[in-house]
Amino acid sequence: MEELYQSLEKELAQIQEGNQIKYANQAVNICDKYLERLRQQVLKTGFESAEEEINFFKKVKPKFLAKLLYHVWLYNSSARKAEDTTESVRNQYHKTLKRIREYRKRHHSFYRYIKSGDTFLDEKLFMRGNSEMNRYLVDPDYYCFERSFSTSYDHVLAKLLANKSIVAYIQDELKVKGHPVRSSSVSQLNWTDSKVDLVELIYALHSAQSLNNGNVELSEIALVFEQVFHIELEDFYRTFADIKSRKTSTKFLNLLRSQLVERIREEQQNT
Repeated sequence: MEELYQSLEKELAQIQEGNQIKYANQAVNICDKYLERLRQQVLKTGFESAEEEINFFKKVKPKFLAKLLYHVWLYNSSARKAEDTTESVRNQYHKTLKRIREYRKRHHSFYRYIKSGDTFLDEKLFMRGNSEMNRYLVDPDYYCFERSFSTSYDHVLAKLLANKSIVAYIQDELKVKGHPVRSSSVSQLNWTDSKVDLVELIYALHSAQSLNNGNVELSEIALVFEQVFHIELEDFYRTFADIKSRKTSTKFLNLLRSQLVERIREEQQNT
């Protein structure tokens, strides 16, 4: 399986990237070809154990499917970009980022399960024919899939992986369009307070319209902060909901203010 995936990546790397629409179209055809090879192999040989089936639908198939989903998105995005203005393209990127955030929010529990490396639900999530989990599946695309080659959540996992590639692509595109993070020293900075504190700061900046005179989406600010401070904010909309429910909603901002006032006072005394 790993050799097949390496062959996929090698074939993708050989495509000429001059025309992006042509490149994406070729990539989609290649990914589809390899996914079909994978399907035929599974339908022909099956699995010798539950562990082997789980490993396939959790570790193998999602990598192949994620490649396909990413290049399908790239093809559609490239086709729209050829017709739209720069501003329209930028707006489309922000809408895509918002949809990606919403998708991860919708599958937040599953996302945390995968990130934590847990395995206690693997038999329910990554084995075929599990009608118990199908009742809870939010993504309606699942019901269009071949059940002998699909589990409840391998597609969701593939989509989450593809979304990471899409976000990285959009970040690079926004840099090209004049939104770079250039300072080499910035890349060495790490956020060492809590994620909740950073979300509070991001919402404060957005509310005060401190960036681009307010003409910027929350998702773009969050992406920049994630990139600059090497942190993954995950579902920051839900985090903000938790912030609003606290007894002191501006806990971090209050701390920043008190620390700054104290520093000013000390430096004034020393002058």
